[in-house]
Amino acid sequence: MPELLKSMLLVVGVCLLLPAVNAASANTGSGETEIAKVVETLDVLSFRNSMRPRSRPDAHTLQQYGFTKVRSVTDKAISLALEDDSWHFSLRIARDDGDTKVLCIEDDANNGGTYRSAFELMIVRSAEGLYQATQQTTERTALCSGHS
Repeated sequence: MPELLKSMLLVVGVCLLLPAVNAASANTGSGETEIAKVVETLDVLSFRNSMRPRSRPDAHTLQQYGFTKVRSVTDKAISLALEDDSWHFSLRIARDDGDTKVLCIEDDANNGGTYRSAFELMIVRSAEGLYQATQQTTERTALCSGHS
């Protein structure tokens, strides 16, 4: 009898966890969220941001510039930092139209100087597979206010 009870509890536990696991991987067949795809392929040289003074022709993504520390993540938003926490970059998908998306971005550098910016960015997938900016606001918009 105790073995049967243990088996039943295990089955119930798995059934309770399955919806959460499926929801986390439902955005793509690979289990990768849409924000993860954007972060991996966002060309940070295609728009104004705090990395421009340090830009290199061989580096285009946040990871290539050292943003590998995940501070927080959801299916639509991510906050990344350099390992020493001196520089933060947060992105949230505010509107998703497939290959065209509108992001809310916060860029906060405290690595010798200070740079703080929040803006809306429209991106499209390029032929090379990178998301590139097509339009950027100079300030936080109504679409991006209060949700980062």
